[in-house]
Amino acid sequence: MRVAFDMSSFIWTALLAGKDLEHGYEVPHPEKADKKVWINSAHWGYENIVNMMTKVLGQFQLAPIDMIMVFEGLHAKKPRRQIEATYKDSDDRAPEAYAEFEKLRTLMHDTWLSLGATAVQQDYVEGDDVLAWLARETEQDLVIATGDRDLTILNGTNHYGAKILVRYNDEKIGVNPYGVWDLRLIPVHKALVGDSGEPNNDVRGMGHGTWMTRLLQYSEARRFRMQCVVVR
Repeated sequence: MRVAFDMSSFIWTALLAGKDLEHGYEVPHPEKADKKVWINSAHWGYENIVNMMTKVLGQFQLAPIDMIMVFEGLHAKKPRRQIEATYKDSDDRAPEAYAEFEKLRTLMHDTWLSLGATAVQQDYVEGDDVLAWLARETEQDLVIATGDRDLTILNGTNHYGAKILVRYNDEKIGVNPYGVWDLRLIPVHKALVGDSGEPNNDVRGMGHGTWMTRLLQYSEARRFRMQCVVVR
């Protein structure tokens, strides 16, 4: 078994956890002149992320040599933005936050590589797409550690027979974080209901309540068809 870390997710989570009173600093908000934002340092994030990652290794009894760090490639969002110009365009983080992110990214890359881990990235490809490729093509059982709940759709067994276990934060593995329904319907849910991180990306009139009503109707219709097959 190996473990693939969604590094962008882990780095941002580590940087945004708590308040770094020792090395952190305040800067003007990039879009609101009357507001300031607090920036935690890469030093602060380093302690947080090492604890987060070693916790995952311990949970599955793995070592650094079993790790695959998946990073975002250069211009990772460019192909998608050629189709949808506003894709992931709602991020209003200050430039200083990105500077600390890059510092921590370099620290993580170099530290874990020196301990035997593997680093993977592909230019013009987002990290979650690389993780999905690994889940499809691995011949070994694979744990995907992430803070991105969309990736829970990858839970299951691939065409090589390898088990894919998605560890979303500290949630129970295999549980749909969106609701009590089949993980395979996550892309349909996002297409219809939308995502809080991508405003205006939904179908008019299709909120969570309507989704659950339609889901129940679909489940009942499917159950009825199955009963008809059994009777025949």
